[in-house]
Amino acid sequence: MKKWAMAALCVLFSLMFCFNCLGYAALTTELTIEGTATWSRPEGIYIYEVGEPTGSGSTTITGYVSTVLNSSITLAGKYDKISIPVRVYNNGSATYYFNSVTYDETIAECYTNANILYNYKVTETGTPITEEDVYPIDQGKTMEITVTFYHNKTGNNPDLDLTSVLNFNFGISSDYVDSVATSGALAKFLEILNTPTNYTKMTTEMMNNYNSSKGDWTVSYIGNVAGAANSTSAAADDTEIVEDLFDGQLLLTIDGEDIPITVIIKRENIDGNAATGDSYTINDKTYEGCEMTLYMTTVDLNEMTYPNRASTVYATVFTKEDGEWYQMSELYSGSAQVVGYVGGESSGSFDTGTWISTEAYYGVPAGSGIGTIVAAYPGQ
Repeated sequence: MKKWAMAALCVLFSLMFCFNCLGYAALTTELTIEGTATWSRPEGIYIYEVGEPTGSGSTTITGYVSTVLNSSITLAGKYDKISIPVRVYNNGSATYYFNSVTYDETIAECYTNANILYNYKVTETGTPITEEDVYPIDQGKTMEITVTFYHNKTGNNPDLDLTSVLNFNFGISSDYVDSVATSGALAKFLEILNTPTNYTKMTTEMMNNYNSSKGDWTVSYIGNVAGAANSTSAAADDTEIVEDLFDGQLLLTIDGEDIPITVIIKRENIDGNAATGDSYTINDKTYEGCEMTLYMTTVDLNEMTYPNRASTVYATVFTKEDGEWYQMSELYSGSAQVVGYVGGESSGSFDTGTWISTEAYYGVPAGSGIGTIVAAYPGQ
């Protein structure tokens, strides 16, 4: 297969796996337009310009798409270098973080000469970047990343040619994702609690999940975690019901990237007060004063297995007084053990009973349970 065709395939495969592959191509040939034309910036991060290469040798910029650069170089000698300044623009809705330049190692044509190495730096820092470094680029800002190619200086007659397809890797701050995700879900959950038809729909499904072989606790929760959709019990409907109740607030889209939010709603007495919250009866036993605790995570639970812990899992508590539900606590950051949706040593969900905080709150140290934190909440 011709080199240009393989290079095109490298770009295609790189786009499939690159985090920010938004599908916008930069024009690298002359274009003539008759009449009126409009152009708007693509969303998210993209390469908008490649600067003039410096060093000894020749350089051809084959093209660039989104955050993928395709180029060919020939070093003048094995002690020479070529540097290419790559300029990116953040037209997204969040702060991005640049952390690496990589290529697809599974396709040989994406990097054709293992004896030519490269490093990279954010120009304003002047320092080569290590794997531990990340650099922010805010909305509406540009960043210049300089890639420098050099030979490993082995051999008397070294091959000085290289064709490469490089991915400039960016990520979105997890804090940003979590803050946007949780704010929408919290507001929607409060609406669900205070809408009688929705509240009844939710609690009725909880009661339908009763499993006599496991016990009363099987009616104390509902969620849309991975295991909820695969359960063989009545819980098979839980994912559909929860996502219908939240009406789109459990899928966050940032610059074309869909980030699912999974939740578990737990009904139990958190504050020790039987007069607040609500009550339910199962097998002639009444559980009084139950709060509703909303646990949320953007962690992909399909990627985790028992007995690992999913982090970060956020938790906040709602209670009811004088017929009105309200949020009685802040949003707490914590972790919880991965389990099956109906328990057991499997995966797809997390165990709310193992939730512990990952930060200190109100003088209560990290590693504390939700009840201990709420008891120390000012005003309790």
